[in-house]
Amino acid sequence: MFSSASPTQTPPVWAQPGVTDVAAARAFLQLLRREDVLFYHSGDDEPGATVNWLTSAARGLGFTLSRQIVAAAEPSRDLWEYHRRLGLGPEEVWVPRASRSRPLMAACLEDEEMLSRLRVDASIRALFTRYTSDRSEALAARLGVPFTGGARGPENCASLNDKASLAEAGRRHGFATLDARLVFTLEELDAAFEELHCEHEAGCMLRDRQGAGGSGLVHAPTLACARRVFGGMVGGDGVLVTPFIPQDRVIRNLSLHGVVAQDGFAPLVLTDQILKGYTYRGSRCVGELPPEHIRAVRACLPGLGRWLLAEGYIHAPAGVDGFLLRSADGPRFVVIDPNIRLTNTIRPWSVVAALSEKAGCSFEWELEWMSFIGPRVDLALLRQRLGRDLLHESRLDEGGVLPGYMGWLGVGLGVTRMEMLFLARGEAHLAHLRRRVTELGMRWS
Repeated sequence: MFSSASPTQTPPVWAQPGVTDVAAARAFLQLLRREDVLFYHSGDDEPGATVNWLTSAARGLGFTLSRQIVAAAEPSRDLWEYHRRLGLGPEEVWVPRASRSRPLMAACLEDEEMLSRLRVDASIRALFTRYTSDRSEALAARLGVPFTGGARGPENCASLNDKASLAEAGRRHGFATLDARLVFTLEELDAAFEELHCEHEAGCMLRDRQGAGGSGLVHAPTLACARRVFGGMVGGDGVLVTPFIPQDRVIRNLSLHGVVAQDGFAPLVLTDQILKGYTYRGSRCVGELPPEHIRAVRACLPGLGRWLLAEGYIHAPAGVDGFLLRSADGPRFVVIDPNIRLTNTIRPWSVVAALSEKAGCSFEWELEWMSFIGPRVDLALLRQRLGRDLLHESRLDEGGVLPGYMGWLGVGLGVTRMEMLFLARGEAHLAHLRRRVTELGMRWS
């Protein structure tokens, strides 16, 4: 399905120099555009995923090239029409009953009426989910359609995303990771802290082995602090302990996104992470990366490919987070988190690729989740306040702000939750677009 063979023609405008495997990227973009596939983009069925009162309605919505999707709520009519004028999806949104208060996949399985309509819809011939679970396999069986987008059963998805097994995978297959210890008792914690703290004399990180988006992650500078934290975290799955990396050692905090081709890991895009403390807030892809940074990241690709292929994970999307660290031999990329699924960045990347191709130019871009306190912010207000800084189908080459999801909770005053994509013609333009959006109101994290 995916091939990492390098084409000889000029790369497309959306390819990230030195990073993007163009052949694999084209094949994956074609998959995302398939009209006969039902796409389930929500991540609430994954281990460690958290859903709250503000994010519940956003599940499944946002930036997409896909024609048919499953979501927790219908998109607002004006935002949906705006996306369609830009050539984006979706055309049809399937919303199961009781999806606001239930895991979205569970709500799908319980909505017999929706399942019946899906089964008789001759246009749906396959199912794509960003992560394979027992529930997603049950949904495919109930619909009577196969999965598309790779060989990835629930067991290997769960094991590949288990942070406790990452260090061993790195040692076995040849890519750098942080040293780690899985502990279940205070005695094991004491021994792990004493050993790992010595690496940088800066304490240790304690984390859940299945946490997502930076959740369940705490820095313990001292053993006493680690013991206090451990008491509130320990459970049947244990607590993962790694050395804390001082900020002056870190050049960049990166995310690598790609697909697993038949001959290894094929990268699509490399982004800088936007973090609030340790919590993921978005991704940034700005300018050409220094060659030594690209070389450091590419050095891990063979090992990542060997690991995933050995586990039977193939023709499917995957990613990893990592630190680009300073070392005596130059920059060194160390994998810190597995994201063996369709990552939160691949869908926005696919939209940037499609819009760049249509505009005939490349963009520097940034994805960020934002929340504002005050009156409701909707598309009409964005048009009024942003003017030409809002992306427009007649002047795509100018770039601009593209909202992917806009949710509201309140009466009169409340919280607007927005997924924003900034497409810029340079770093100064990107800074300008960010400033224009922050002027909309009081930001809340």
